[in-house]
Amino acid sequence: MLDGKHHPCPRCGGKDRFRLIDPDAGAVLCNQCFSKNNGDFLAAVMWMTGCDFPEAVRMVGDYLGLDDGKPDIPAKVNGKTVVPAKANGKPAGNVPIEAADALAELKARLGQPSALWPYHNAQGELVGLVVRWDKPDGTKEIRPISKHSDGWRIGAMPKPRPLYGLRELLAADPSVPVVVVEGEKTADAARQCGLMAVTSCSGSKAAKYSDWSPLAGREVIILPDHDEAGEGYADDVAKLAYEAGAVRVRILRLGDYASELPPAGDLADVLDAPDWCGLPLGEAAGPEALGRWILDTAKTLDPVPATVETKPETSEWPEILPLEAEQLPVFPTDALPANLREWVEAEAYATQTPPDLAALLALSVCSAVVARRVEIEPRPGWREPLNLFAVILLDPGNRKSKVFSDATKPLYDIEKREIEKARPVVAAAQSERRILERKLAKLEKLAGEKDDSKAQEQANELAFRLAATPEPCLPRLIVDNATPEKLGDLLAKHGGRLASMSAEGEVFEILAGRYSGNSKANFEVHLKAHAGDWLRVDRIGRDAVSVERPTLVCAYTVQPEVFRDIGKDSNFRGRGVLARFLYACPKSPVGHRIIAPPPVPPAIYERYCESIEAMERLFGTLEDGSEPAVIRLTSDAQARLIEWETEVERLLADDGELEHFRDWGGKLAGATLRLAGVMHCVERPEEDHVQSDTLARAIRIARYLIPHAIRVLGSVSAGIDARYSDAMSIVRWIRKHNQQQFSKREIHQKNRHLFPLVDDIEPVLSELERRGYIRKTKTDKHGRGRPSEVYEVNPRVFETQNPETHTQNTQKPWGNSEEPPTRGNFEVFEYGIGQFENEIAKPSEARSEATKNETAVLAGNLARETITGPLSETAREGYPDNETWK
Repeated sequence: MLDGKHHPCPRCGGKDRFRLIDPDAGAVLCNQCFSKNNGDFLAAVMWMTGCDFPEAVRMVGDYLGLDDGKPDIPAKVNGKTVVPAKANGKPAGNVPIEAADALAELKARLGQPSALWPYHNAQGELVGLVVRWDKPDGTKEIRPISKHSDGWRIGAMPKPRPLYGLRELLAADPSVPVVVVEGEKTADAARQCGLMAVTSCSGSKAAKYSDWSPLAGREVIILPDHDEAGEGYADDVAKLAYEAGAVRVRILRLGDYASELPPAGDLADVLDAPDWCGLPLGEAAGPEALGRWILDTAKTLDPVPATVETKPETSEWPEILPLEAEQLPVFPTDALPANLREWVEAEAYATQTPPDLAALLALSVCSAVVARRVEIEPRPGWREPLNLFAVILLDPGNRKSKVFSDATKPLYDIEKREIEKARPVVAAAQSERRILERKLAKLEKLAGEKDDSKAQEQANELAFRLAATPEPCLPRLIVDNATPEKLGDLLAKHGGRLASMSAEGEVFEILAGRYSGNSKANFEVHLKAHAGDWLRVDRIGRDAVSVERPTLVCAYTVQPEVFRDIGKDSNFRGRGVLARFLYACPKSPVGHRIIAPPPVPPAIYERYCESIEAMERLFGTLEDGSEPAVIRLTSDAQARLIEWETEVERLLADDGELEHFRDWGGKLAGATLRLAGVMHCVERPEEDHVQSDTLARAIRIARYLIPHAIRVLGSVSAGIDARYSDAMSIVRWIRKHNQQQFSKREIHQKNRHLFPLVDDIEPVLSELERRGYIRKTKTDKHGRGRPSEVYEVNPRVFETQNPETHTQNTQKPWGNSEEPPTRGNFEVFEYGIGQFENEIAKPSEARSEATKNETAVLAGNLARETITGPLSETAREGYPDNETWK
C-alpha cells in the first residue's frame, strides 16, 4: 500500500485518499482524516493507533528491533514481566504498563501482525487494540489488548466495551444512519463506501458486552454476515439497539440481493468482487455507489419490531457529551494549490490565526486577478464567472488586519504599478479633456450670444465627442468599505471589475443603508456584480450607471455579534444577498496562542506573491472590454461534477442538511465551479480544461463550507442553533425542578412556550438522549390519550460541575483529552515540547539516563519537523537553521 499511489484509507475507509508522501520520513496522508501533523512515520503511528508520542516511539523501536541497551525482544518491560491475562480477566502476574509493551509481547510470539484496529472511549482515549495475524494456511488469529486501571493486558476490554468507530459516531450528524457490521475489517469496508459504520469487538457472540448507548436517537441499519452466526448477531444487535434508544432498526441481508455472495460473506467481499457479487451496480460504479445503494435499499425495508420497552436498571450511564456548539471543520489547506497552501499555513502560524482566514483571503485575491477575464463552462449553456464572495466571522483581537494586509499586498502592488504606468497617459488625457471642455464652453457662449450656427454645429460635435469618451482616471483594483452607489461608479469607471475587501466588515451596515439619505438597503450592485448581469442604475441629478458584465470580488471579516444583527433585517435573506457568500466561522485561538512565533519565511511569501503576479501577466493581457477566456472541464471532471450536483440535490431535499438553507445550497454547485476555476488558474493557467483532481479539491472545500454556512445563516435566522438552545433550556428545567424522571407529555406541558406541539420536542429529546443526559425507560399509558414515553435523567446532570458552562477559553484548545484529536500544523509544536519535557523529567527509576538523552534528541528533531513538516522541501529552506531552532 505504501507505494506512493492512492489507496483506500485504512482508518476512515475513503477511496483514493491514502498514500505515502515522503518515503524518507515515512509520512503518509489521507485527504480526509490525516492531512495535518503528518510529517513522519511517528505521526502516522500516533494517528493510526491513537497513542501518544513516547508510546509511538516505543512501538516503532520494537518493530525495528532497535538496540536500546536491552534485548531486542525483552523478557521484561519497564522492569516488569509481561504475562497475559487469565481467562477470568485477572492478571496472572505483573502487567504491561503501555499498549506497546503488550503488543511487543504478542509480536514476540506470533510475529508481525497483519492488521491493528484501535478502540477509543467517548473521551477519545485509546482503551483497546484488536490485532490480527493472517497465517500462511489461510486461517487467522485475533488477539485483543486492553487498558485496565493497573495497566494494559493481553485480553478483552472491560465491560461494557466501546464500539469500534465510536469517535466518528459521536462526531457524526445525528440524522445520518448508523450501519452496524460484524468485524472491524468489514467496518472499514463500510467506511470506504461513505457509510457511518460501527461494530462490537470479540465476535458475533459478544455483542451484549458492548455499550450501544451511542445509538440513542439514531436510525440503525444492520448488515449481517451471510451465515447463521451473522443472523444471530443481527438479532442481538437489533434488540440491544432498541434498548439503547434507537429510533428505528432495519436489517439488510446482502445475500438477498447479491446472488454470488459466498457463505459467511460480508460487505468487504462485495466491495472486493469485480462484479459486486451480483449486485445491480454496474462495472463503472465505485464504493460510494455501493454505499448509496445500501442506504436507498434499507429505506424500502420494514423496521424490526421494537419489542423492548424498558432498559435494564443495572445498565450504567454513559458519560455526558456536553451541550456545546458542535466543532466546525478546519479549512482543508491541503486542497489548495501548493504555493497558496504553504503561505496560508505559515501565515496562520506566524500570526496565530485560524488558517480559514488566510485561505479564503488568498482565494479571493486570486479571484480578483482572473474575475471578468476568465469564465468556466462546465457544459453548454452554463457559465460561471470566477469572482468569489467570502465572509470570515472572527471576534476582535484575532489579528485580522495583519492577515488582510499580507494577503492583499500583491493586489495593491499590481494596482500601484498600473497607476504609475497609466499616470502620464491619464494626465495627458485629463489635460486634453479640460481643453476640450473650455473650447466647448466658448463655442456654446458664441452660439448663444451671436446666434452663430457654425459655432452651434461645432459645439454639438464637441459635446458628442466628450460624451462618448470616458472620463480618464487612474486605475483602481481594490477598495475598502464603499457605499453601493460608489461601487457602481467605480465599476463603470474601471472596466466593470473591482475587488471590495475589508478587515472591519462595516460593509453590511452600509448595505443596510447606514450612509444613505433614506436609510434604505441597497443590494443591487452586489446582486448584479456577483452574477455578471447588466447593471443599470438611474439616479436623480447624476449620470446613470450602466455596466455590462459587472464583476465584483468581495472578502470581508465581520464580528459574529455584528453579523447576527443582520438577521433583524429580513431583506438580507429575502433578497438573496447572504446566499451568495462563502462563510467561515473558525474557532478563535485567543487564549491559546504561542507567544512570539517566527515570521513567515520570505521565500514562502515571495512564492505566494509570484503566483498572483504570474496570473496577472497572463490574464492581464485580456482587455476589460474583450470576451473572457473560457475554461472547460475534462470528461472525468464532468462526471465528478454530476456526482457532486446529485449529492447537493440530496442535501437540499426535505430532511436534508440544507433543507432550511436552500437559497445558499442552490448556489453551492456554482460556487464549487468558481473555486475550481480559480485554483486551476493558479496551478495550470495555460491549460483550457480543468482536471478532475482540481474539481475534487474544490468539492472538499465546498464540503468544509457547508457546516460553516449552516452555523452562520442559522445564527442570522434564529440567533443561535435552535436545537441546542432548546436542549439547554430543557436541561435547565430538569435541574431547577430536580426532575429525576419525566414523561414527554409532562415536559411538553411545562414548556409549551418552546414546543407548541408534542412532536416539536422529539428532536430535542433525541439529542439529549444521544448525549447521555436522559434515556427512555417505559411507556406511560395515562387516561384515554395515546401513550406517552417516559425518560429518566442521568444523575451526572445534577452534579455541581455543569458542562454547559465550559467555554473554549476555560478548556484545552482540543478539549479534555490528554492528546488533541486534531491539531493545527504548528499547534502541535507547543504541545509536543510539553510532552517531551514530561518524559525527560521522569525519575531515573522510571526512565534511564540514556533513554532521557534519546528522548531529548527526538524532541529536538520532532520540534524542527513539526514546524517544517507540513511544508514542502523548498518551504523548509526558508526557515533559519540557527541555535534558536535547535
